[in-house]
Amino acid sequence: MSETPAEVQLLTTISRGVYLTYSIYAAASLGVADSLRNGPRTAEEIAEEVGAHAPALYRVLRTLASEGIFAADDAGRFELTDQGRLLGSGPESLRAFAVIMGESWHHQAWGSFLHGLRTGDNIWAHAHGQTFFEYFAAHPDRAKMFGEMMSELSAIEAAGVVTAYPFTGIETVADIGGGHGLLLSTVLNRHPTMRGILFELPHVTPRAEKFLSGEIAARTEIVSGDMFESVPAGADAYLLKNILHDWDDDRAVAILSQVRRVMKPDAKVLVLQDVITPGNAPSYGKLLDIMMILIGGRERTRPEYERLFERAGLRVTAVLDTPAPIHVIEGVMLP
Repeated sequence: MSETPAEVQLLTTISRGVYLTYSIYAAASLGVADSLRNGPRTAEEIAEEVGAHAPALYRVLRTLASEGIFAADDAGRFELTDQGRLLGSGPESLRAFAVIMGESWHHQAWGSFLHGLRTGDNIWAHAHGQTFFEYFAAHPDRAKMFGEMMSELSAIEAAGVVTAYPFTGIETVADIGGGHGLLLSTVLNRHPTMRGILFELPHVTPRAEKFLSGEIAARTEIVSGDMFESVPAGADAYLLKNILHDWDDDRAVAILSQVRRVMKPDAKVLVLQDVITPGNAPSYGKLLDIMMILIGGRERTRPEYERLFERAGLRVTAVLDTPAPIHVIEGVMLP
């Protein structure tokens, strides 16, 4: 069989990127996966329930079925697949992620992408007149959706982290910028004698107080503050999940330096980020790095993380793969 011509390969790649994003966005926004929870249905039945135009919805579902997100049977009905279930509401979902990828305010920022590449300006700020974090502070409804998306991703990443890293000898773990506490609660669930500290900005900690419950809450101290000014002392390990990639090198070093300042001599810092692989091999980290260009951050290679650690008085001792698209970068204090 002859190789697919380069022009056909590129045409397909360009088309899939745009058309599939919006098709998945539509299915997630309309609630198609929830409509299919009780079994196969026709496009007409789904459209009547979710409020859509049946012929157009059929074409979208046919395309998504060709990608394994839904499946079509011989009777013309659609049903859920393992991927399609993740577009439903409730736990173990990627629905918020799918919706945000198609929202107009998100794509407004991509409209300034070329400007940012030409000038080095902050792309999000150029598009919206505010930096990424300022924007969400000013739009609480969108911030709520963003928080839901981060919780979805955190559930996937947290499961990978506790599978890959043993947490041996760690009695107290501090999660810096720990959001609602999903990662910390996952770690504490796996290690029932461990205690936790969740450190977040003052406007975030009330959400963590609502999220953490039962004996996990009893083993957790919630502390509010600014990681650029100080972080809690006394932990045996400090977690920083998807924190450093939000910042340039100087700001990332500033965060690590605050951790280094309060660390006990035998404590560990665990930076949880996807590490970009060398060479031409595709990776999620390389794709995510494009998103970080949009908001002013960046993903990094192992040597780049090693340089950040050294500037902060730390040394990378291990970089561990996980089953999720994230790595555990372990570090200790330099002698």
